[in-house]
Amino acid sequence: MSLFDRKTAQVLTTILAFAAGLYLLWSLRVLFFMMVLGMLLAYAIEPMIQSLQRMDPRRITRARSIGIVFVFVLLATGVAAVVVGQMVSLQAAELISQLPSRAQDPSSSVAVPLPTQLEPYREEVMRYGSDFARTLANSALGSLGSAGLAVLVPIFAFFFLRYSATSRHDLIRFAARFGEEIWLTGLIADLNILLSHFIRALLLQSLAVFIAYGIFYELLDVPYAMLLATLAAVLELIPVLGWFVAASASLLLVALSGYPHWGWMIVFYIVFRLMQDYVFTPFLMSKGIELSAFAVIAGVIGGEMIGGVPGMFLSIPLMATTKVFYRHWKKRSRALAASHP
Repeated sequence: MSLFDRKTAQVLTTILAFAAGLYLLWSLRVLFFMMVLGMLLAYAIEPMIQSLQRMDPRRITRARSIGIVFVFVLLATGVAAVVVGQMVSLQAAELISQLPSRAQDPSSSVAVPLPTQLEPYREEVMRYGSDFARTLANSALGSLGSAGLAVLVPIFAFFFLRYSATSRHDLIRFAARFGEEIWLTGLIADLNILLSHFIRALLLQSLAVFIAYGIFYELLDVPYAMLLATLAAVLELIPVLGWFVAASASLLLVALSGYPHWGWMIVFYIVFRLMQDYVFTPFLMSKGIELSAFAVIAGVIGGEMIGGVPGMFLSIPLMATTKVFYRHWKKRSRALAASHP
């Protein structure tokens, strides 16, 4: 018997092809992330397209409906980005310019509460905290000019909306040649429900955070209110850990700025998280992901270790998609076993 027979060669070729595919995917991970964001954006605006098309199906075709909704969404997003982005950039620039003097001001340093064990190291803690806050503000300011996300993601979303129905039809028709059209149709339908509910719930949660935090910060005259509200809304897109990072960074920034009422911010975070986690999230995610709390936390941490912030963002929908695929695969296996006893 030959060491490399035909079957062994096929297995090795499959393994090498799979490894090459993973390497290519990792090399193009930024492009892949933008494509996924484009797909999720398409899922978010799909209901508006369907609603517009139902008004007059004869005159308003899907292509025309996509164009109208897409232009409206881009204009609304552009106006909001200009208004909010201008305020955020001004506050970020102000924060960057004032942090060094704040960190060196003894009265400001004394105002920052620290545990008793850290009091002997107050100067070092303040210096590191100031550096972290300045880095955070620079990141927030730099992210406003991300041309790749601003241009490529809407383009990918448009093409996904325009050709998704045709691609889905061609894929199911191809699967019909092997008798797999019923299984694949059910899988695609469940994945559509999962991703559409997930991204819409996530965007609504982020919007709720922006509005609630913005109003609270303005009422209590919190410094850099719009910057902190925007930071919280963006980090809300990262499950589990995003809100905690936003709250910690906000408390650090206002403490370094000498704001005295940081205790009320902690109370607000606790009350809002209770409402968000036990009222809003279960309602919005009722038809979305079905993952345990342990799986969500482990997935987010593992996603960060593998792919950083994009990995954290994609970990939950990827895990939920895998679970849906596995459920349908088991159903298919049981159906095949029943048909071939």
